[in-house]
Amino acid sequence: MREPALWYISLGHGSALLVVSAVSVHLIVHVTERLAYSLQQATAVVALMTVMQAVGQLGGAGRATASASARSSSAAWWRTPPAFSCWPRR
Repeated sequence: MREPALWYISLGHGSALLVVSAVSVHLIVHVTERLAYSLQQATAVVALMTVMQAVGQLGGAGRATASASARSSSAAWWRTPPAFSCWPRR
């Protein structure tokens, strides 16, 4: 608890959670008003995003612990398709 590294990691993780929460809260409004999707399409985007986040959390954790070096970890990252390619088209 006295090590500054713990607090830096905690601050970084908390900031990341804040950003993800802010995006999640405002996503329906953004998708319906700015991108002109219907409410049903916006709901599908949020559902897809939630599923992709869960897959990323579970798959990313397994991949990170299974990789033995930074090189294999970065190679695994490049094989992962971008999340935005899964979004529904208008």
